Amino acid sequence: MGNYVLTSEVRAFKVDGLSIDLTNYLDSEIETEIGLAEETIEDFTNDIFYSKTETNVFDGNGLTELYFFTQVPYRLISITSVKELDTNGTTVLNTFTKDVDFKQYNYHLEMVSRIHPRTLKSIWPKGIKNIEIVGSWGRSSSPQRLKGQLFIWS
Repeated sequence: MGNYVLTSEVRAFKVDGLSIDLTNYLDSEIETEIGLAEETIEDFTNDIFYSKTETNVFDGNGLTELYFFTQVPYRLISITSVKELDTNGTTVLNTFTKDVDFKQYNYHLEMVSRIHPRTLKSIWPKGIKNIEIVGSWGRSSSPQRLKGQLFIWS
C-alpha cells in the first residue's frame, strides 16, 4: 500500500497545531497502520484513490458495451492497449484503437466500429477471457480530505 500518505507526512501531521509524539513508533509500524487504514477505505468505498497500471482480461459479450464492474470496481483513467485474444489467451486476433474502434468511459468501453451483420450494431467479439485491456486504473490523485482521514485512523 502506501499510496495515499507517506510515513514522513504522518510524523509531521499536527492536530489543532500541535505535533503528535510518534518517536516510540518505528516507520514500519506506522506503514502497517497506514496500510490498514488504506485497506479500510478501499473496502468501504470499493475504489482506489491512486493510479495504477494494470492488465485486466474480460469476457467479450457480443454487446455494444463492455462493462468492467464487478471484476474491476474502479475507473479506467487511460488506455495503453485493447486486444482480442484467442481461446488460449496467447495469440492476439485483433487490436482495437481508441476513438476509432471504441469510446472510453470510466467504467466501460463502447464499441463503435465492429458491425455485426445480423444486428447491424457495433459489438465486442464474444468469448471467455478474450478482451485484454492494459491501462491506468483508479484515480489520478488522492483527495486531500482522504489524507486527513488517514492521519486520524493511523
